[in-house]
Amino acid sequence: MRYNKLIVFFVACIAVSCQTKTPFYKVSDQSIADIDDRIFGAFFEKATWDHEIGADAAISLKTKAVFPEVLDYMKWMNIPVVRFPGGTAIDYYPWYNLIDHMPGHHDKRPANLHYEAINKEINHSSDGRMGLHEFMTLCGQTNMEPMLVVNVGDAYFHKKTIEEAAQNLGADFVSYCNDTEGRWADLRAKNGHPAPFAVKYWQIGNEPWAFKGLNPRNRNAESVKQYAQSMIAYAKAMKAADPTIQLFIDATDDNEKQILAAIPDDIDYLTFHSYTPWGIRNFKKDDQPIDPQEVSDKAVWQALVAAPFIDQQTGYSKLNSSVLQKNDKPLAVTEWNWNGWFDGEAKSKQPANELLAYGLGAGSYLHAIMRQADKIKVANQSMLLGTGWKISGIRVDTTEQQRPIMYPSAMVTGLYSRHHGQQLLPFEGTALHYYEQPFKLSLLKPQPKVAEQDIVITADAQHYYLHILNRSYDEKRPLTFEFEQEIADDYTEYRLAESDDHSMSPYAGITTLNHQNYNSTDRQLTVCVSPKSITIFKIQKDNR
Repeated sequence: MRYNKLIVFFVACIAVSCQTKTPFYKVSDQSIADIDDRIFGAFFEKATWDHEIGADAAISLKTKAVFPEVLDYMKWMNIPVVRFPGGTAIDYYPWYNLIDHMPGHHDKRPANLHYEAINKEINHSSDGRMGLHEFMTLCGQTNMEPMLVVNVGDAYFHKKTIEEAAQNLGADFVSYCNDTEGRWADLRAKNGHPAPFAVKYWQIGNEPWAFKGLNPRNRNAESVKQYAQSMIAYAKAMKAADPTIQLFIDATDDNEKQILAAIPDDIDYLTFHSYTPWGIRNFKKDDQPIDPQEVSDKAVWQALVAAPFIDQQTGYSKLNSSVLQKNDKPLAVTEWNWNGWFDGEAKSKQPANELLAYGLGAGSYLHAIMRQADKIKVANQSMLLGTGWKISGIRVDTTEQQRPIMYPSAMVTGLYSRHHGQQLLPFEGTALHYYEQPFKLSLLKPQPKVAEQDIVITADAQHYYLHILNRSYDEKRPLTFEFEQEIADDYTEYRLAESDDHSMSPYAGITTLNHQNYNSTDRQLTVCVSPKSITIFKIQKDNR
């Protein structure tokens, strides 16, 4: 039956190719960048607002264990590095709120509070059941490398002296995780883990550009100096605690300049965050509001999947951040995702399968990150797990009446993590399909030229990988590729699209198909992509 369906699928594609010229891509073996596996990472946030509890929800209140489905999904996603615990709230509470038996503070770790209610007995967000030890156990079970974020807010906001905060909230956190002996190693053992956690990746602070005094609207020299002195003290103290760790700092709005000038060798990565499009409340065309009913369902869909920005020359997705112009250090996008929702008068145009659209938008985002592989070495898709926000990768029902499910945005990143090459390859295309996207939907801007098929090609010693986002709303598309090396007669297709297979998600399925290449040459291959889909074709090189 599957074989018959496959024949029908390709016959339909051939019919389309008879009507229009088939796009042709000539692929070069000259690698233009190395793909770092760590760009397929995740952000496991302990959220604290809008009734979202994030990471805490991974643990069942009934069984006191991580939901089996959550564990399976995280294993399947093949997450190389996972960021924890925050997020906005991290700059407002101490790391030791994540552990028990903290001398002088508490025996049992406190509930997780909204960041504006820290130290107030109000507005509990969650019981805090995903603590540091639970998180590290989960990392071990899923083979995820941890990245921990530390509180720099107490130093910046003068809650503690800079030196005290750097030691208590930075260096002591490192020591608790990584020391092999001494009081912190003893406390860690008392909490159930005698062996060091050996955490390598550490980020100092979260989104400091939002701090009062660093924000472009109220930036001042005194605040910039306070921030720089705080960061320098933290970096020195943390590296003194363990010289082998790697430090990440934010580089938005040039906040890193004084830091790098003072301690260039102590900082390992510069970071930025990227989210698009935020709330969609209306539609505009030519900068004028229009009636949402004048916008077709197809136009809405094709706008949503053209994220975050579009290169006007190629029509392919791209990132737009000034940090990309910096060459001081490798870059990390420690939070990113297609993050939006329909509201107000625009809500009537919310797609029927909006989560698939958001997932394909995340795929467009991921392509943009991969295109910057020469600079971006780490990326963490936000947020890995949640209870209410549609940005969540894994959705948990807090009532536990429904089992956890996976959203398409996480399925996309997991699929790419599982199937990609280590080299980014250049290619040239002819007879390509484009469309105009004339509408403004929040931060999604009008685009005169969007590639209907957004393509990234990677390779390793044995395979080529075609990563294809098909933005076409309702048509299959045949595409022909020519490679420098001869290819084998068979290849594998991994297709994410609407599907009857709801084993992971009710919104999309991943279909795996094995194909035979019936082209007349040994270097060419014609594939067919479904509408509203992301597909990876894994093609074996003929190395005989």
